[in-house]
Amino acid sequence: MNNLLSRWIPVSERSRSLALVYSGMCLGSVAGLAASPALIHKFGWPSVFYSFGSLGSIWFALWLSKVLNFNLTESGLLCVLRWLTMAVFANIGGWVADTLISRGFSITSVRKGSDAFSQSGLYSNHQDIGPRYAGVLLGLSNTAGVLAGVFGTAATGYILQHGSWNDVFKVERKSWTNIYVTTPVQRDTEGIFEVA
Repeated sequence: MNNLLSRWIPVSERSRSLALVYSGMCLGSVAGLAASPALIHKFGWPSVFYSFGSLGSIWFALWLSKVLNFNLTESGLLCVLRWLTMAVFANIGGWVADTLISRGFSITSVRKGSDAFSQSGLYSNHQDIGPRYAGVLLGLSNTAGVLAGVFGTAATGYILQHGSWNDVFKVERKSWTNIYVTTPVQRDTEGIFEVA
C-alpha cells in the first residue's frame, strides 16, 4: 500500500491519503470489537473464530468471562473506543499535516510534529525518505514495532511460570498507564515544541 501511495499521491496530499487508508485498520477493529459480543451472544464463540480468524483471542476472552467474571459485552464496547478515537484523530492529523506543508512548513518539521498521529507522521515519513522503497521501509519499522508484542508474550509466559494471571494484569495496568497515557503526552508535547 505504501508503495502505491508514494507513486500516486503528491507530497502535499500524502498525509491525508495515508490517514484515510490506514484508518481502515482502526475502523476494522471497531467493527470487529463491536460485533464480537453480539456474535458470541447469538451464535456462540466459534462464530467469532470463523468470522475473524482469531481463535486464540476469543478463547482468552471466554476464559476471562468464565474464570474471572469478565463482562464480555462491556469489554467489547470499551475496546471500541480506542480504535474509533485512533481512526478519527488519524484523519484530523492528516489534514493538519497537509495544511501545514501547503503553508510552507518544512516536511521534516511537520512529520516530527505529527508523528503521534501515525499516518501523517510515521507512515508518511517512509514515503518522504524513500518513495521507491516505502513499502520495505514500512515493513522494517513495523517489524521493529511488533517486537514489543513478541517480548510481551514471552514476558507473560515467564510471569505465569512464576506467578498467576493476577500478576500479569498488575504488570499490564502499570504498562498501560505508561504506554498509553504518559508516552503519548510526552511525544505530543515534544512535537508541539519542534514544529513551533
